[in-house]
Amino acid sequence: VPLYVEACDRAGRSWEFPFWSIGLAGTLWIPVWFFFVHGHDLRASPKATADHGDARLIDANLIRRLVVLAIVVSTLTISWQFLRAWIALFLQDHHGYSKEATRGLMSGYFIAADVGCLLSGALVWGLAQRGWQVPSARLLGFFLFSILTACGSLVPHASSHGMMLAFLYLAGAGILGLHPYYYAMTQELPATRVGLFSGLLAAAGWVVSSLSQIYLGRHIELTKSYELGLTLVGLAPVIGLLAILFLWPRQAPATAGPSISH
Repeated sequence: VPLYVEACDRAGRSWEFPFWSIGLAGTLWIPVWFFFVHGHDLRASPKATADHGDARLIDANLIRRLVVLAIVVSTLTISWQFLRAWIALFLQDHHGYSKEATRGLMSGYFIAADVGCLLSGALVWGLAQRGWQVPSARLLGFFLFSILTACGSLVPHASSHGMMLAFLYLAGAGILGLHPYYYAMTQELPATRVGLFSGLLAAAGWVVSSLSQIYLGRHIELTKSYELGLTLVGLAPVIGLLAILFLWPRQAPATAGPSISH
């Protein structure tokens, strides 16, 4: 997208053009979705329907899961949104990169993030093929990608531009690589309420992230320093990791979706 914006800029297009053109292109996935997804794919399984009759909407383990997921999604959103929103200004204002160079470096950052996202899934798949239990593989993956994300806190202390960019890219790979683990964990919510709960969790994550952006934005404006924000980016997911380790129920819920056993 940054490279596309650069091309639009050079072609003399207005700043609005990338927004509506990308949005229009994004609608093209809809007919593809209808082609691949059929009515029977959307119907609840007989097991989920039967389980729902006996399951209570709220129980102690469900509350614990919701608390952990709220912590995880909040920390991940804070980290991802800070980098997404401030990386351009950080590179231009703090390190003197040109607008064109910044867009190129941002594309590299998002590519690194995509690679991290794919690798996080490949890690769990590879460990599962070697006999690991999927929850254990996910926990190890969350730990390893939290370490990658922690590289964000090293960015202000990098001794060269190359090292600074390496830390940024590793942090991007780490933070987006953590997201698949969160989405997998939401599948352990009751199958008949996963849409409701995951929607509420996402909204809560955005509220927390928005408040953090307001505070960090004011801090940057006053101090001209990104160190606090980058430190928070690197260390916030550790809070989510601790919540998973100490609060997440170990037994799978009876009303969880079918993906838990795979």
